[in-house]
Amino acid sequence: MLKPTQNDLLVQILPEIVKKGEEKKATDMFTAEVLAGGPEVKAIKKGDTVVFAPFGIANVVVEGKQLIVVNEDMIKLYDRKKAN
Repeated sequence: MLKPTQNDLLVQILPEIVKKGEEKKATDMFTAEVLAGGPEVKAIKKGDTVVFAPFGIANVVVEGKQLIVVNEDMIKLYDRKKAN
């Protein structure tokens, strides 16, 4: 799999629960799972769930999957999966 550079993250958008009759707005935040991080990423790790705005992102297709490259500085919230 391709690896991000610097402090970029490669993420996959998670399916969202949208209430019936509501539409996702262009300014809504995205929730995604981190697949890989560049060598300068400090706080975010592979497997974390992150929330970010859809600005300054790059859409890419890797191995047939629609993914997004986002800079670590754009992450507003994150949650770390705990090891069992």
